[in-house]
Amino acid sequence: MFFDFLKPSQRRRKGKAAENEVYDILFGDGLKVHKVDASGAGKREKGDISLLFQGNRYSVEVKRQEKLPLSGLNRMMGESDVLVLRGNRQEWSVYMTLATLEMLLLNEK
Repeated sequence: MFFDFLKPSQRRRKGKAAENEVYDILFGDGLKVHKVDASGAGKREKGDISLLFQGNRYSVEVKRQEKLPLSGLNRMMGESDVLVLRGNRQEWSVYMTLATLEMLLLNEK
């Protein structure tokens, strides 16, 4: 488990704080985003945040943990389009498929 040393309530609080931080950054930069209700609880929408960009909707999964493993990123991303993650005292990083990156870049033209 990602946060074995934390109690479940602490894990939820840490996860929610990370989601709010990423949402505030994206929203503050003028992107069209909304938080996904009931994140992680068998919801209909994928990811933690939904991002509307150039007419396309992208699901964004947010993870915050002590160390960022290079293996397992696909599992962490799940069915989302984009994974945003940050290790302690590090900057936010983004992981996505090449197809998603191409769509973002081609729509930017």
